[in-house]
Amino acid sequence: MRIVINGRDDVVSADPGSRFGTILGQLRQWLDKNSMLITLLNLDGAPLDPARENEAADRPVDDFKELTVEAAAARDLALDTLQNVKQYTDRVKKAQLSTAQHYRSGESDFSDDFNFVLTWWESLQRTMVDVIRLLRVDPESICVEDVSLSDHLANLTTPLAEMDGAFKARDFALVGDLLEYEFTPRLDTWCSLLSQVMAKIEAMPGPGETDAPEA
Repeated sequence: MRIVINGRDDVVSADPGSRFGTILGQLRQWLDKNSMLITLLNLDGAPLDPARENEAADRPVDDFKELTVEAAAARDLALDTLQNVKQYTDRVKKAQLSTAQHYRSGESDFSDDFNFVLTWWESLQRTMVDVIRLLRVDPESICVEDVSLSDHLANLTTPLAEMDGAFKARDFALVGDLLEYEFTPRLDTWCSLLSQVMAKIEAMPGPGETDAPEA
């Protein structure tokens, strides 16, 4: 079986008779050691989903012609994702203030703006947790106002749930108060946290060259 990684077939090889699952496991370990994440995985021209992977795991690699892998640096993917989150902060701030004003005045037809704001905050929290885990960023080493990143993340959970619950209960006055007095002040803090995390990631070395996994 030929193994092609990002267009190259000279990085990893598989000895005839090796089990497919063993080779795939070694490949994943090698990519992880090089701080790379798989973005595409095809076996003989078709996507290798979990069901196909389980079916193929105990078969010899001789049963297959080609494993195609596309992988990207976890560092670069994290930076792109964080930048994508950060670029919406101005829009989020405007949407929060306008939605809060309309909700507190008794209007209730701003669900699109509210959903945009809620989705952004949930995405921010989820993305930050994933980045910390994947790149082993120490959340205690990043602080704003003497509060660590881990505490800032934990402090998002309750107000997010409260705001979502208030919206579902159609308590729009409470939603407006939460948007203006809970979440708008947090934006500057989170912009600073995003910048600090991105700076730490940018300072990390790119993928290194390590020995290819042995079949």
